[in-house]
Amino acid sequence: MFKVLFYNGDDATSLITGDNLRHCLQVQKDMKFKDFSPIAFRTQSGMLFYYDDNIINTFISSEEMSLPELVENCQCKALYRNTVDVAISEHFTIDENSLWKEINNKLVLIDSNGCFESEIDLNAFKKVI
Repeated sequence: MFKVLFYNGDDATSLITGDNLRHCLQVQKDMKFKDFSPIAFRTQSGMLFYYDDNIINTFISSEEMSLPELVENCQCKALYRNTVDVAISEHFTIDENSLWKEINNKLVLIDSNGCFESEIDLNAFKKVI
């Protein structure tokens, strides 16, 4: 059996057991788990993934997305939230409490139309997972 631990970002977790990763993700999507909205999940091998609903839906519903593609799109080392507004440029600021994923020792803003990166500054960011 395959085990996946889902995190909602508020210290709540949900452990799902299934035949494989795709099955565990599908079980999590079932109606009985609708009250739990994950922001990340960790596989039994220890790999951490940001829970991108669109990518997860594609992975579950289509054999076209492979596991390596899921890893490329969602794997991260950790998730952070900025504890203060973060200035990206002279004219653009990221609001406090936005979600960032750590990739290659940099933080990448999640759910943004652009690709914004920041250095990991523990005076401005708090690790949440």
